[in-house]
Amino acid sequence: AAFPYGEVSWTRIASYIEKYGMEGVISWEDASTNNIDVIARTLLRIGRAVANAVDVQIEATINADAGNAVAVASGNEWNSATLANRDPIQDILNAKREIAIDNYDPDNGSGYLILSPTDYANLLGNSKVVNNPTFKAADVVANGVVGQIVGLKIIVSNVVTADQAYVVIAKEALTWKSVTPLTVKTIEDPGVKYTIRAWEMGVAQTPNPNAICEITNTQA
Repeated sequence: AAFPYGEVSWTRIASYIEKYGMEGVISWEDASTNNIDVIARTLLRIGRAVANAVDVQIEATINADAGNAVAVASGNEWNSATLANRDPIQDILNAKREIAIDNYDPDNGSGYLILSPTDYANLLGNSKVVNNPTFKAADVVANGVVGQIVGLKIIVSNVVTADQAYVVIAKEALTWKSVTPLTVKTIEDPGVKYTIRAWEMGVAQTPNPNAICEITNTQA
């Protein structure tokens, strides 16, 4: 018998590479006379600003392209005044369910839960989490991972809005196409000033939107 016929379809989506940059100026006098290393501190701050701008763009892309969503009912937020109504574990499991329905495996070691610091505190303070043996704090914080719960690695970031959270599959849901990695340079104008300049070029792309589930209204 002949094999059944199947054909994969693709949709081409254009995206624009963007450059993220910032620079600061330090006078020659400040660099020469200050008790602290103003050049090193400025390098750190300028570099962080560009990295944060990239993270903001990545979060915005995840939010805009999420193929699945779980809405927490009003009154059942993670910091609800009624303690019995707080059930973040079930909300996270519901998000994993939506991804699994679309044939993505959130339990293969590549699943992540992305939270704001506020909702991370709400999650860890929940009695069902405190008493849950599946929660595991990270021995060493690496790549932003601070712990693990129900098979998902936890990442906490200030770029996430406090009433939202995401369950994503790494390396499937989204990719950052880097053209130029984060670069920081010190440009000296002898006797006048130092210019600290940082930049990065790239674009966030979402090849598999259904490998993302957004959890909304996690906070009143």
